[in-house]
Amino acid sequence: MSASSPAVGNLEVTLVEGREEELLPTTSTRYRITEAIIDLALALLETPEGKQGLADVATAIIQERDNTPGSLRRRPPHIYRDSVENMPFWIDRFLRCMRRNFPPVFIKPTDGEAAAVKRTWGKSMEDYQAGGDAGHLEIRDSIISNMVYARQQTPDVAGDSYSHYKFQMVVSVAHEIVHFLTGFITGTAVPHTPPGVIAQPFPVSQNNGEAGRYWERELLGGFLEMWSVPDDPLELRQPGEPFLFLSGPLQDSTGMEVSLSYIHEFLEGRFSFPIRTTRTARPIKRSQLKRAGRLETSTIRGGPKFRKVGRVDSPAPRGPEDGPELRFRSLPAAPVSGYSGSGGGYSGSRGGYSGSASGYSSSGGGYGGSGGGYSNSGGGYSGSGGGYGSSRGGYSGSGNGGGGYSRPSYR
Repeated sequence: MSASSPAVGNLEVTLVEGREEELLPTTSTRYRITEAIIDLALALLETPEGKQGLADVATAIIQERDNTPGSLRRRPPHIYRDSVENMPFWIDRFLRCMRRNFPPVFIKPTDGEAAAVKRTWGKSMEDYQAGGDAGHLEIRDSIISNMVYARQQTPDVAGDSYSHYKFQMVVSVAHEIVHFLTGFITGTAVPHTPPGVIAQPFPVSQNNGEAGRYWERELLGGFLEMWSVPDDPLELRQPGEPFLFLSGPLQDSTGMEVSLSYIHEFLEGRFSFPIRTTRTARPIKRSQLKRAGRLETSTIRGGPKFRKVGRVDSPAPRGPEDGPELRFRSLPAAPVSGYSGSGGGYSGSRGGYSGSASGYSSSGGGYGGSGGGYSNSGGGYSGSGGGYGSSRGGYSGSGNGGGGYSRPSYR
């Protein structure tokens, strides 16, 4: 990608406050924070392991739908007409489209951290251009506001809050891009992911699975949650400490605190999988965290106390980094396969996004429910290093195995 090309092509970010909508200039702090999050989320998915994870999800969705009993008319549809052995070719096409023509983004009140609102777009995957075809992405306004606030504080107050927020949001946006992948291979906003593609014991309805959770378990090794720290100087604006849980959402599920050095490596584009936890920390249950007076931070941001927190002004940044501790973006140490320049596609207006966009999914938020434990079984691809093979070839690299679906070897 040339130095003059934007990191995320055709990115439009609209701030929604009540009934007012403002198309943000590319120089605004909120725009550039959002751009940095999306840039790194795409970079995560553009790694060999990230591509393999997407291929696993897409293959699972197709096989689940093809194996649905009943007539073709009654089966949940997909528009994938190629062999599953050629899935890497289509994953590359999907990521190139998302990189050069990202869907419109709206910073607004939404469930969880982010939400992909899919759109019915067509019947041929060769016609897909992302952008408005995909739908639009919603990002929770309070989180972006808190990130702006963290940047405005002194290091002794902010600590690693900005890094924790950015880490959380990169994972959340990557999760939502997985839902856009579902739309890519189905051509429709609904039906959603088939019920067999789910990371148990997360709740699943009779008709819908959860591709994003499935992807998290397979690539990241578990589920990222942020838990409050009682004496954090940012109080209600804090991101919380990140924990990786191997199972969710049960109260007796155990988690481990994520390594801060891992987070810093991650934000510099030096990805490794699964997420690395702190070596000295002991496993802790959700119920123990609650007894210690800690809360999953999405519940704090949704509470009545947070609504009393004042608005944060968002001045234009002084420079591309604005200080080493709180930089907007930290580009990967080496070029990431799949980057491309900007291209044609969706052009929004200040009036906001319109279109047929049922197909709503969201990441994050609190959970409830019960069920069995998590079992990480299944095959998987192995090997280290390597990199990406050519189109219609496969991916090599390190990573974790799949779970429960027959699949081609993507090496």
